Amino acid sequence: MKRSWASPASPSSGLRKNTIIISLAALGIFSIGRAALIIQDRLVTRSLERISGNRNSEPDLAKTSALLKLASNSGVQIPPSILSLAYHHLVFTFGATNTSPTPVAWETTKSMLDYSSAVTPLPSRWIGPAPEVPGYKGLFGLTEMTNVRVFGSQKRVPLDVASRFTTFSAEEEIVELLRSRGYSTWPEFEMIVGGDGSNIVLDKMHLRNVVLKHMHVVYGGDVTVLENVTFIDCTFDFVRTERAIELGDLIIKREAVTLGP
Repeated sequence: MKRSWASPASPSSGLRKNTIIISLAALGIFSIGRAALIIQDRLVTRSLERISGNRNSEPDLAKTSALLKLASNSGVQIPPSILSLAYHHLVFTFGATNTSPTPVAWETTKSMLDYSSAVTPLPSRWIGPAPEVPGYKGLFGLTEMTNVRVFGSQKRVPLDVASRFTTFSAEEEIVELLRSRGYSTWPEFEMIVGGDGSNIVLDKMHLRNVVLKHMHVVYGGDVTVLENVTFIDCTFDFVRTERAIELGDLIIKREAVTLGP
């Protein structure tokens, strides 16, 4: 009697099956994740469009704030033009100097700024080979401060056009101090990275060629000079003034901000 033997599955055959199963599972997870992002995108966009169409009830605004927070965490990219229309509608419907604005409406504008900053990319001039800094392997040179790290770009330029991060009252004194100690150049850019409780008050400050990252930004509407300042993953607390509204409008564009005195 003839026996028939089942040929055992080869190891490579089993490996191929496992690879196919893992690939299909990964594709399924990716598809689900992609679908979730598309749904979030549509929900946030629709919510912002409702605001632009004068749907400003407290539930509508609270929903928009919540959706923007979710979009920030997942990296959903809402076109700045859509966000800007809703922002303008909120801040100009009530009037920039209205003494009794709707608190929920103003809070919603802050959530728009938080979102815009969360999805703002690092300026391309900061992306490149890391300079060699003894004892530190990060992107840029490092100086420690309380809950704040200051990174300076490798490129140095004359003090008069270099990065500036100071109050108006101390600016001249700091520049003269640097010169007296033999500094004729300074980093072209600086990046200020915050930690827990890291705040910066923009009032009466001069910032030039600065990236603020993970900072809580406070602005009361006083004189400030910002030259080529980028806000990345920051949160905002602005007093409702015309200057603060103007600054918010620039932040929503997700580009480096320049705001004169």
